[in-house]
Amino acid sequence: MINQKEYLESVKSMRNHTKRLEREGDYWTQEERDKLVWMFNRGEGITEIAIQFQRTEPAVIHAGKERLSIMAFSYAISESVPPRIAV
Repeated sequence: MINQKEYLESVKSMRNHTKRLEREGDYWTQEERDKLVWMFNRGEGITEIAIQFQRTEPAVIHAGKERLSIMAFSYAISESVPPRIAV
């Protein structure tokens, strides 16, 4: 765990692109995607997730939206709700 000063420095360098993040630009692994969803569901913030994964905030948002929309679609088609017919 990092202290408040290190955290703020990490956020500052991430947002100003003064230091390349360790995983910036790399493909997301399945394990990372699963952990990302778990962290979103726990209520973790985008910035905290980005720092932990060593990714940019936009990358976390994009990966999260992609993964969560796939999960929502899978859930929707797995539900046995009969279609509504408008008359």
